[in-house]
Amino acid sequence: MRRKEKQIQDQAVIEKILLDAPYCHIAMIDRRKAYLVTMNYAYKDGSIYLHGAREGRKANIWSNGADVTIQIVTSVELILNPGDPFPECAFYSIFAEGRIKRLRNDTQRREGLDILIDKYGGSKDYSADWDRVEVWRIDIVGEIIGKQNGHG
Repeated sequence: MRRKEKQIQDQAVIEKILLDAPYCHIAMIDRRKAYLVTMNYAYKDGSIYLHGAREGRKANIWSNGADVTIQIVTSVELILNPGDPFPECAFYSIFAEGRIKRLRNDTQRREGLDILIDKYGGSKDYSADWDRVEVWRIDIVGEIIGKQNGHG
């Protein structure tokens, strides 16, 4: 990171962002082109959990595992400085790279869905959707980089 003064050094702040932010952006490569999706997620023990349809573009890309990049941005506020022609944004952000894998056995799928439901609420009786939903886990590889602007 070029501006080291903006880097979040406190791992507790990074963890709080990962736990509390409502959604993430996930970037990947599909047939030599960038592809980006925005998804609800849950974070636990160094992994990001996601769910979605079993068919479609991202399901096809992720079906046998894929390298992905995760970005989370939260607490965004526009800052207008009098006399300054350029507005600024206050924010917290997280950037990480990882490997996504489909959770194939029923125990792992239930655990992943339970982690998501614990974050967002809802019923843990997902039997009606069981055959339609896919559950993925991103195992973060390397450092999670946090950045802040205008919040401290």
